[in-house]
Amino acid sequence: MDGESPPAGPVLIIDNEDDSRFLLCEALRARGFLTLSVASAAAALLHLARAKVAAVVTDVQMPGMSGIELCRELRRSHPSLVVIVMSSAVEDGTWAAAIAAGATSFLPKPVKVDTLAGELRTLLEC
Repeated sequence: MDGESPPAGPVLIIDNEDDSRFLLCEALRARGFLTLSVASAAAALLHLARAKVAAVVTDVQMPGMSGIELCRELRRSHPSLVVIVMSSAVEDGTWAAAIAAGATSFLPKPVKVDTLAGELRTLLEC
């Protein structure tokens, strides 16, 4: 980790694809982050009602509530929370919709883990 300290709390990964969620969690753990994961926006909201996290990393395309809708809800319920949205839909304006919904940052998929880790460190100032 090059002498950098990890964030104060875990990073919550939200993705309905089990393999993607698992691999992202493991890769961030290898870079010194604590991680938790859930498969839906609804599960994320339940978790956030009970515990604090340092940041949220969410996919856009999920059954039920999308990552964009989740951003809107998180801005209402947790206005200072760092929220990074990831999506493979870049050309259709998804990034602009994510930022307008309150995302702190947007990363195109496939996400490069070093890029995500750097973004988290920058946004969390660690």
